[in-house]
Amino acid sequence: SPIRGTAKPWAGVVCSSNEDPNCVSVISIALACIVVVAIATAVIVRWGKRSASKVVQHNRRLSDRLAESTARQRKLELDAAAAAERDRIFADLHDDIGGKLLTLVHSADGTPAAALAREVLQDLRAVISNSHHVEGTLLEVLAQIRDEAEARAATGGAELRWEQASDLPDSNVNEADALHMFRIVREAVSNALRHAQPKQIRIRCRRGGQTLVLDITDDGDFTGRAIAGTGRGTRSMQSRALALDGNVAWGPGTGGGTKVILKLPLDRLSDGLLLMEPPADQEPKP
Repeated sequence: SPIRGTAKPWAGVVCSSNEDPNCVSVISIALACIVVVAIATAVIVRWGKRSASKVVQHNRRLSDRLAESTARQRKLELDAAAAAERDRIFADLHDDIGGKLLTLVHSADGTPAAALAREVLQDLRAVISNSHHVEGTLLEVLAQIRDEAEARAATGGAELRWEQASDLPDSNVNEADALHMFRIVREAVSNALRHAQPKQIRIRCRRGGQTLVLDITDDGDFTGRAIAGTGRGTRSMQSRALALDGNVAWGPGTGGGTKVILKLPLDRLSDGLLLMEPPADQEPKP
């Protein structure tokens, strides 16, 4: 009698015999398909998780960049508002206090009060001018110092003699350092005019290796020993020199007056850039 077939519902087929090769082949293919689908599903799930993680990281980076951009924009807006308010205050100072000082200068011309008012007016104008100072090169900063010193000396009835070496580097100087240099020289010139009544003030700018040397000498009476470090102005000069990693000293000048010697490291004034020293035969003499 014929052999009754064995049903295998889980394989999706009905085999006529347990040893039917066609039936075994179909079952193997079905199992292989199930395994492939399972593996593919696992790969897709894993890839999806990685993709989702990358998306999250990308969104986080975009969010951080947006926050940084917003913070920078906010800072720019605050800086612009502060600058506008500062300009308004300086304009009011110039128009109100400056106008009154100018009136005092003209009304009391020839008196000590007029001379003091003229000096205060010049200081006020210097403060207002420095408020608009921008970063520049060392040679540009020295040019500004020269212009201000020349005007201040002329106001005090003295002639400015400016000597500048040709081998000075022209590297960038940040605003804070430039302002320190400016005010040290201004205080030295003011002290000379106030205490020595000179006819001439000489400022020399030279290089000694990796050091910038500025010396301010007047031909009046020697007052260096009497005033060095004792007044608020000279103490301010010392603190500003220290802020520049330099030093300032006072001594008798070659012309009979006082000499102020300011020494500053060039690498500090050049954003840390390596500066080549000039040849030995071009080194300026002290």
